Amino acid sequence: TLRNSGIQIPIVSGAFCPAIFSTGVYHGNMPVQDDIEFTRNVISQFLENGLLDSADALSFHSYERPGSIAACTSTLRNVIQQSERRNIPIWITEAGYCWDGKSGMRATISNDIDCAKVIAAKALEAKAAGITRFYTFVMNHYTENTVNNAIDSFGLIDGYFTPQRSFCAYATAARKFAHYQYVGELSNIQ
Repeated sequence: TLRNSGIQIPIVSGAFCPAIFSTGVYHGNMPVQDDIEFTRNVISQFLENGLLDSADALSFHSYERPGSIAACTSTLRNVIQQSERRNIPIWITEAGYCWDGKSGMRATISNDIDCAKVIAAKALEAKAAGITRFYTFVMNHYTENTVNNAIDSFGLIDGYFTPQRSFCAYATAARKFAHYQYVGELSNIQ
């Protein structure tokens, strides 16, 4: 194995699609409930076949708006709860939010502000949900065509190699909250 060879690079298993745990909006072709059950079966097969035995972490991707990460993490933990790997660290290895690529090499101000809010909020939600590591998608400018012939662009840095608001929001959230721990929900506040 890699560990027996002295290799110390983390081995990350997954990555699972975010919609697989969500009971909210799903943009694929499979009805949400079928997708959730399908994914639970896939994760169970991962466990049964030992695909997590050598892993240092389990990962999933998040492209929804904030509010879904805690539920995704909880569902994933519930699925692996009975296994020996129930305490495996969970990473989000891609978390992004696209902006309309038709605007060119840089997001419009309104798209840029929206992406900044979404990415920073997701980073904080991930921390509150117990996610061990959180990686945005993607640092550099990246554009892809969608099935509807729309153009989705991602990137904390624009096509001119200058930071967008999302870069500043993410960096500020990381700097300000890196050493804090989530202590729970406030309740009964009026």
